[in-house]
Amino acid sequence: MVYVFDTSSFIVTSHYYPQQFPRFWEKFNLAVNNEEIISVREVFRN
Repeated sequence: MVYVFDTSSFIVTSHYYPQQFPRFWEKFNLAVNNEEIISVREVFRN
């Protein structure tokens, strides 16, 4: 399954600090690398 993240999703995840939630970031980064989490170009620009 592929999840499309918009700007608000990235704002919410920014509250999950890597040093406090390392397992979350491991899984999140793995999903991004596997292209299971994607976004649109406009989000990258903001």
